[in-house]
Amino acid sequence: MIFDINGYPTYPESRKIRDIIRDAIDKLPSSGGYEIAAALSRLSVYGCRNSPDSCPIAQYIKKTCNVRVRVHTTKILIYGEMALSTPVAVCEFINDFDDGCYPELVLSDQDEDL
Repeated sequence: MIFDINGYPTYPESRKIRDIIRDAIDKLPSSGGYEIAAALSRLSVYGCRNSPDSCPIAQYIKKTCNVRVRVHTTKILIYGEMALSTPVAVCEFINDFDDGCYPELVLSDQDEDL
């Protein structure tokens, strides 16, 4: 990967990273939060509530794409600069997770993987 003087990927690289992340997100179910939770559970992906950089979706992207992101209900920030729109089903999952659903996906205190 090629980075600029500020530590950000160059334009061709950043476009490639966005495409890789988009592909990973597109592999998640689009039918709703419960299906996304089941898929993340099968992949052993866990996260923290109300934490854009440690939620299960951010952890999934980190695990599958080797890129750290901040996931919000409206956008996924990559390197704090580039953004992708958050799909509706992912937004639903994030809201449900932050509101207390899917306790099986909450990262335990003993897990230091973040």
